[in-house]
Amino acid sequence: MPLIRWRMGDRVKFDIKKCECGRTFLRLDGGIIGRADDMFQFGGVNIFPSAIENFVREIEAFANEYQIIVPKIGSGKHLTIRVEPSSPTLSREEIDRAVKNFKEVFKFRIGVTPEVEVVKMGELPRFEGKARRIVRK
Repeated sequence: MPLIRWRMGDRVKFDIKKCECGRTFLRLDGGIIGRADDMFQFGGVNIFPSAIENFVREIEAFANEYQIIVPKIGSGKHLTIRVEPSSPTLSREEIDRAVKNFKEVFKFRIGVTPEVEVVKMGELPRFEGKARRIVRK
């Protein structure tokens, strides 16, 4: 139930236009954007970890594990996203190409250019239940 999700703190985008089928009820454009309690601000931009997760999963050279390092406001440091390669056989050129593509997509969709750190496979923490992917420094 989209409206219940909205009332429970999920971030949504309303669509009030009349549907092609004739439906006039309030709809959510693009579904659920993210959770308000997971959102953080960096560089004056609201960022949802779920959006970052989608970007990471779009890049085939990256595994599904990632970690977000959010520096203190005013520290002058960049937002850092740590990712693992999807395969140990990937060449350095393939990884560099994937990092460049990720940064371009992130900058275009979010408006912030992150630092991307590719770590060894298995180096990022694994969680049972809800993953804690944001580290504030």
